[in-house]
Amino acid sequence: MPRRVGRLLPYFLILALWTTLQPAAAEVYIRLFPGKELCLNYEGYRDPEDDPPTVDLRHRGLDPRNVNIRTRLYNPSGAQVVLSERIDPFGTPYSLFFKVTETGTYRVCMRTPLSHPPLRFEMRFVGENDLVDPTTTTEGVPVVDKPVDVEDYQARLKMLDLCVQVTLDEVRMGENRLHMFDDVTQLTYYLTAGMLFLNLALSIGLSVWAEKYLERYFMKKKIV
Repeated sequence: MPRRVGRLLPYFLILALWTTLQPAAAEVYIRLFPGKELCLNYEGYRDPEDDPPTVDLRHRGLDPRNVNIRTRLYNPSGAQVVLSERIDPFGTPYSLFFKVTETGTYRVCMRTPLSHPPLRFEMRFVGENDLVDPTTTTEGVPVVDKPVDVEDYQARLKMLDLCVQVTLDEVRMGENRLHMFDDVTQLTYYLTAGMLFLNLALSIGLSVWAEKYLERYFMKKKIV
């Protein structure tokens, strides 16, 4: 029995090593608290003889919400890298790309406004030169994995229902504005037509009065 265990021990060690290396490519679960910045680290490597590799930060919001998430990227030198996009909060799978221009630790920092509740996300770094350690926070704490559960889908359905209600409200507001515009247009038309007829009537009346007045005036002149 001890010999059999000794023979199987290397296989268990290999299996244990393989399982410890797996989280490096797994999705991670994070939570953004309002007003507090959270940063994720990515260890990037660039061969000086090759073009800068592209890294894809794939993410999906588990609490869909229309919120502006401030997103900043810092290179290994500490300088801020300009991003053309932000973290997408609407619950659909999304990608945020950046280039590894130098070897070292890249930090993606996110922050939500104080007026919004905490938000949960699934995130994963996918790079052309996928190295290395699991995603961690700036404190060096590994971010734990979390599978999708029923509550995540309930939150998404609530967000979709909210989006539908907002869309319906906007449609109703558009219809109300259209009706108001029609009413104003009709009122303007009637006022314009009324003023036109009034001016026409005044012109005719003044012409008749002027003709009668001149006729009486010349009649008096002849009599005199």
